[in-house]
Amino acid sequence: TGYISMVVDGIFGRTLTPDSVTFTPHLPAGLESFTLRGFRYAGEDWDLTVRRNADAPRSVTSRRGERGREILLSV
Repeated sequence: TGYISMVVDGIFGRTLTPDSVTFTPHLPAGLESFTLRGFRYAGEDWDLTVRRNADAPRSVTSRRGERGREILLSV
């Protein structure tokens, strides 16, 4: 779980607060995309994809109680 936390915090730029989770991703040079499936937050499963130069937001925040979903983020 330590390795997964490094990936989620590093590449996906995860920031947790008691009431929310925010993702502001950073892709290392040479990676065009990265996907994490089944990330569990507040009892919901999330699928997160970071893609270089995607037509998508650069960050997203979700509040507790929002349902899990598939998220595409751009860097």
